[in-house]
Amino acid sequence: MIPLLLITLVTTNIANSELDVKQSVGKLFSSGQVCSSILIRGEGISSNLSITSSHCLKKAIKYANNDKAKSLRKIQVNFYGKKTIFRDATISYFSINEDWAALILDKPIKHTDIPGVKITNLNKFNYSSEVALGYPRLGGVIMLNSCKTKVSHKFSTPYSIRSENCNSEDGMSGGGYFGLDENGYHLMGMLDSKGAVAEHVTYYTPILLLSKSISFLTNNDLVPKSEI
Repeated sequence: MIPLLLITLVTTNIANSELDVKQSVGKLFSSGQVCSSILIRGEGISSNLSITSSHCLKKAIKYANNDKAKSLRKIQVNFYGKKTIFRDATISYFSINEDWAALILDKPIKHTDIPGVKITNLNKFNYSSEVALGYPRLGGVIMLNSCKTKVSHKFSTPYSIRSENCNSEDGMSGGGYFGLDENGYHLMGMLDSKGAVAEHVTYYTPILLLSKSISFLTNNDLVPKSEI
């Protein structure tokens, strides 16, 4: 059974800058799969919580109890700021139905190196512009600027919202879906590109839904209070 990580979610009205979000969405490698992952910013000077799509980790879960497949169990997340930061990660929360997972990095990342994405404006849904940000399987980070949430939502799962004019690529799952206003970027949700590539659209899991799970019990062994 996967242990639940539940930590205190810090919300703020201060938006993220474009540089913040580009540096805080990283590239995830797991059992031959390539996806994206978001470093979540907390109260302290550093963060060690990252979130991603659970379908990116299915093989790691499959091999969790197989000593002969240790290399396949490894999860690594890379973030690209002033320097590239490599972190191994362990799964702390995993939901197939909601298609998201929480990862604990083996060492915290200082906000001066990678700022982390702040959770802002949880109850705001209408933005003048919407942006998808993630890493395709091959190549560097992609920012899609023409996204627009479809008013009559078509759900890929009971937890996903459809966005059009926004063609995600394989590997962008676990990346960020942001609303942009005069103050900056606000995390609206986490990308779920599974099935979306063929449809030439994007789906995302709303951060409002995730925040109810990320509202998190503090696990002092995994997430020291001084680090979140």
